Amino acid sequence: MSGTEFAGNVAGKVAENLLIDRIFNPIWNRIARVFKWKTNLKDLEREVKKLVAERDSVLQVMGDGERRGEEAVLKVKIWLTEAEKYIGGMNLKDDEDKAGKKFGEAADKRGKEVMPNDNKRLNAAYEFFKEKQELKDDEEKAKKKCLAGMCCNPRARYQISKKVEEYLLTVTQLLQEAHNFKIPVSYCPPNPTAPVNKGFEDFESRTPDLDRIMEALRRAGTDKIGVYGMPGVGKTMLAKEVARRAEEAHLFDSVVFASVTRDQDLERIHGEIAGKLDLQLHGKNKYERAKQLKDYLKKKKRILVILDDMWSRLDLDELGIPFEEKKNEASSMGEEQMQCRILCTSRDLNVLQRDMHTNQNFYVQPLRDDEAWELLKKIVGDKCENSDLRHTAREIAKECSGLPLAIQTLGNALKDKEHYEWRDALLQLKNASSENFMGIHANVFSAIELSYNYLEGEQLKQTFLLCSLLGQNAYVDDLLTYGIGLGLFQNVNTIGQARDRVLTLVSKLKSCSLLLDDCSGTHLNMHDIVLGVAISIASRDYHVLSLINDNVPKNWWERVAMGDIKWISLQHDNVGELPNELYCPQLKLFSLRSKDPSVKIPENFFQGMPNLRVLNFTEVHLSSLPSSICLLKHLHTLHISESILENIAFIGELMSLEALSLSGCDLEELPMQIGQLTQLKLLNLSDCTKLKLIPPLVIASLSKLEALHLRNSFNQWDTGNQRNASLVELKKLHNLAALDLHACDDQLVSEDLFSKRLERYRIFIGDVWNRWDSSFRSSKILKLELNTSISYEHSICMLMKKTEELHLEKLKGVKNIVSELDAEGLQELKYLYVQNAHEIQHIISSVGQIPSHAFSSLEVLYLRNLKNMVKICHGRLGETSFKRLRTITVESCGQLISLFPFSIARRLLKLEEIRVTDCSNMLEFVKEERQGATNDIAEEDQNFELAQLRSLKLQYLPKFIRLCHENEEANDSSSRPAPLFNSKILFPKLEELNLCLLNIESIWSSQLSTKSSCIHTLTKLIVEACDHLEHLFSSSMAKCLVQLTYLEIKKCKRMREIIAPENAEEMEDLISFPKLNILCINDLHRLSRFCSGNYSIGFTTLKELYIKNCPELMGFMVNTGTDVTDGLQPLFNEKVAFPSLEQLEIRGLKKLRIIWHHQLPADSLLTSVENLWVIACGSLEEIFELGELNMEESRAVVSTMLGKLVMASLPRLKYLWSKNPSGILTLRNLQTVVAFRCQNLQNMFPASVALGLQQLEVLKIRGCLMMKEVVALEEGDEAVPRFVFSRLSSLKLFVLPRLKYFYPQKHVMESPMLKDFYLDLRNSFKETEGERLGKFPVQLPLFSIKKV
Repeated sequence: MSGTEFAGNVAGKVAENLLIDRIFNPIWNRIARVFKWKTNLKDLEREVKKLVAERDSVLQVMGDGERRGEEAVLKVKIWLTEAEKYIGGMNLKDDEDKAGKKFGEAADKRGKEVMPNDNKRLNAAYEFFKEKQELKDDEEKAKKKCLAGMCCNPRARYQISKKVEEYLLTVTQLLQEAHNFKIPVSYCPPNPTAPVNKGFEDFESRTPDLDRIMEALRRAGTDKIGVYGMPGVGKTMLAKEVARRAEEAHLFDSVVFASVTRDQDLERIHGEIAGKLDLQLHGKNKYERAKQLKDYLKKKKRILVILDDMWSRLDLDELGIPFEEKKNEASSMGEEQMQCRILCTSRDLNVLQRDMHTNQNFYVQPLRDDEAWELLKKIVGDKCENSDLRHTAREIAKECSGLPLAIQTLGNALKDKEHYEWRDALLQLKNASSENFMGIHANVFSAIELSYNYLEGEQLKQTFLLCSLLGQNAYVDDLLTYGIGLGLFQNVNTIGQARDRVLTLVSKLKSCSLLLDDCSGTHLNMHDIVLGVAISIASRDYHVLSLINDNVPKNWWERVAMGDIKWISLQHDNVGELPNELYCPQLKLFSLRSKDPSVKIPENFFQGMPNLRVLNFTEVHLSSLPSSICLLKHLHTLHISESILENIAFIGELMSLEALSLSGCDLEELPMQIGQLTQLKLLNLSDCTKLKLIPPLVIASLSKLEALHLRNSFNQWDTGNQRNASLVELKKLHNLAALDLHACDDQLVSEDLFSKRLERYRIFIGDVWNRWDSSFRSSKILKLELNTSISYEHSICMLMKKTEELHLEKLKGVKNIVSELDAEGLQELKYLYVQNAHEIQHIISSVGQIPSHAFSSLEVLYLRNLKNMVKICHGRLGETSFKRLRTITVESCGQLISLFPFSIARRLLKLEEIRVTDCSNMLEFVKEERQGATNDIAEEDQNFELAQLRSLKLQYLPKFIRLCHENEEANDSSSRPAPLFNSKILFPKLEELNLCLLNIESIWSSQLSTKSSCIHTLTKLIVEACDHLEHLFSSSMAKCLVQLTYLEIKKCKRMREIIAPENAEEMEDLISFPKLNILCINDLHRLSRFCSGNYSIGFTTLKELYIKNCPELMGFMVNTGTDVTDGLQPLFNEKVAFPSLEQLEIRGLKKLRIIWHHQLPADSLLTSVENLWVIACGSLEEIFELGELNMEESRAVVSTMLGKLVMASLPRLKYLWSKNPSGILTLRNLQTVVAFRCQNLQNMFPASVALGLQQLEVLKIRGCLMMKEVVALEEGDEAVPRFVFSRLSSLKLFVLPRLKYFYPQKHVMESPMLKDFYLDLRNSFKETEGERLGKFPVQLPLFSIKKV
């Protein structure tokens, strides 16, 4: 072929391709659109359904992100706004009013924070809705115009198809973006442990106080509660028990506890609160942190904040508690559960009443003598009952003045002592002097001092005193470095040995009740009384000078004989000027903590401290270290934390330094002189977030270094340009045993980097780990994001063998964790977290050689977003594998069909919690595998129990049908759908069950014995979106719910009743829920009754009842044979009892006409309810049916507890009362009344009721179009000349076009507390003033207010 021919062929091909690409394909695509319009529309609908599922997942991740304070949340909100537009458009009906309602409900559900601008969002939804309708309308027109639909209008179909393709492209992009949002930037594993109050004693005398406090928390209007009493009486333990019970009873969405103490350190308190909420605070100052905290708490509906140990007023706004905002929300209509409750504890009642303005205060009495004796016996044991000791022990218990702190400390000190030591202790208690320490009861001081005296050895005593010098909430690591510097720990040679000694000493002090037990293990906490006694002893016996807060006098060094002082601790925000030189030849420890930026350290300040061994600066602005620091030749520990550092080069002169901590300092570059500290064993650079440069070879020069801490700090390791420190330098540290480190790039980690000598480590590899927790559950933690495969010989794999907590991300090239990362089976591992590793197929597989003890120590297993994982365990494993597993969480693992094979499941004897979420193909919990030997098959036919399982959460599993396949012979009929629970697996201790979006038709089998099921142990049950359920319990099952405290059922489309009778001919019987506190029934659109049959139902302890959006519900309890369609069925009849009900919300019951049965006893539901909301019940005509109340039991007028009444969207409501309640009921506790859009409401109260509203604080009426007067004059009653509303503070009346009078007679209204008054009568009838007033014979003003 010639060149010309070749060129011609090439040109021809090019022309042909251009012709196809530019002319033929565009024409064909346009033609194809005409015929593909229906296919495109179906594709769009299918993709939008996927988008709905992605939106729900993204919403959950967004909540987690907000809790972590991540900025990425804003991008998620924008994505949600766009996604909601298409979701709404595809789901909207053909009526714009319904569209508006649907979007309104969605906004209520998700909260305004999801969509920053609701109007824009609604407009976008309407626009898309209209476009979709136009598509359908155009097609209908096209059919009509073209041979009855046999042919079409090509142009119309083309336009339809083109629009749909555009929408489809956008939806597809949204789905792709959703994947990025569902992968959290940082991850904090869930805490598997429930809240406990360790050390709380349930004393008989305290029970009434505790019950009254819990009552006050539930009661409307009590938003600030105080608890006060003597030091050491047990206020803190009582407050912690309140927190525990509030969480257990689900009274609040969030319960936070913070210790305020005398110093009121806002940064520390912010940290405590944020820690309880699992919230990361990023603010640079207290104002930014408070704002972030407040913004987060505003999104919570119900909050309880407990502020312990208050000494003076604390500004809640500065603290970040949205108290006033939540109070305002609670008082507005429709925000009935928006509340913030504050509980404060203090020694001083004045602090509570005067400074914190508490509504109600509770005094904590000292223990009775018998209770003090019982507590001492519990601590000491049977020894107290010895005849020779009993009398002395009783006297000691009595001398402790009923203070648990004194009894506990002294009891622990004496329990192993001889009788003569008990008698001597009693003598010292009786001779206790009130002058020992100001503010502490003499006997308490003496008891704690005796406990100190009984400590074994000088080392333990000095450790106790050193803890007091460190102050409240100090770090254990600080005690370690101080102790090293002082040479406190005898016969230890390494940092690791010193740490072990510290932990041993701290454990002993906790066992003596001289230190509080801190669950994290990272902090030291001491009761403030014990702290005061310790400082007093240290000052008196050890020449210690401790000046804290207000106790720092001016020129303090002139008032003390400084020549003998050995320890000095100054803690004050305004220390003032320091002396030029401080002569303290015996001084070994000097500590200064001050936020005062004017504090300067004079150049010669350290000249008179030749023997100083420990030096601490905290929160001090150090422009440079004074030159006299070079004279400290014996300084072993230098601790500078949370300070601003500029020039600290002098540190290199401290050649004896063994421990250097610069944690939390504002430091950008580490001085090169640090490399001269050849004796340094510990270097702590944690939380130096600005540290970007460590000169090369500085770390390598520290040849004796045993501990290097770079937590939340430097991670800019050198990549080859030799401008920064390199990871390779770690190889030079042959003594390194403790390491905290973060390397963003796994390529920098060489195969032999990490030494086998490492005993404690927290090593993060990869750029996804941006969160360092302040506390860890283990001492050997590894977090890995691996973009390349690694070999068994790699140092990372070597560390894995002894790692206790392992986090894995991505794991490129890894399909099986055990066989590819550790052939020995990760036998030391306790916590395993694997997420976003899309190549993983199995966590462990028996294919090949598997160690018999793989995962033998594993306690927590968390698996998330493993798209290709088909099984957790493949094949048979060793007998010890997973035997210690306590918690398993699986999320977004779409290929997983079951959790475990039968052989593994039956050995999970310690499993306490199971949580499985968003696994689209999950069918069951346990999978049978019958391919094995005969004995294996026989083993699978046996039943077993998960004896320790307490929590089971199965959510968003659309194919899930059962926990385990039952034996064939156990099934009556193959056609009957299998229940979730059967007799194959038993759960004898199950307490919490949460089911959401499962493919189940029943939860419990009717043949399943109630004794063998879990139902008799359940305390919390939530069932949501299980659309095939028609009822929840059988009547026999319901009778066994004796422990249930919380029940919530919502969005189950087919559910018709909650309790189904098993036999219509059953005799009359009682179903009781003896412990149920909260019952929520939401969005059950087919529900017609709670229960039917010949039953009475008792809710003896129910406090809160919420019934929402159940349009077919007319009767809670329906008798057999009753026709509920006659419209006269009351919601609550004589067969249901709520004697303790306090909160009742009825919303969206469209057919409801009567709430209460007219023959209910007067002391029943009507009298106990404190808060009542009735909303969107379109057929309701009266709130209170009083026509034939049964008053035979008592002729006395019954006083109700009703404190808040909210009525909204009740178009047929005319009157609150079917008759005047005067002489029947009184409303003397009513505080808040809100009426909104009750178009036919004529008036609010009869005059006889209004006269008794002495507690009324808020009255709001809006949109009640037919209201003529607020207070009505009843026929035959005499006119009332004067109304006194002594506590009314807010009165708002607006959009009331027919309102003429407050009361239609001449009267005076006295409201001395009225502050918020709003009157807007717009939209009134167009009448002249004379015409309006002329309808009544006497001209009356709307208001005549005497006192305002």
